[in-house]
Amino acid sequence: MMGDSPEAGVKLVDFGLSRVISQGSEITQIMGTPDYVAPEVINYEPISLATDMW
Repeated sequence: MMGDSPEAGVKLVDFGLSRVISQGSEITQIMGTPDYVAPEVINYEPISLATDMW
């Protein structure tokens, strides 16, 4: 459920762009929703599980 207040919840999107990332692998790929893409994706740096938290 979404609303205007921070307590309203979290909205998860873009599962169509999801990938399995194996531990220790290095992936550089340009993908994501333009308004929400992590800086390391824009800079074409290796992405990790932390990228998802952006």
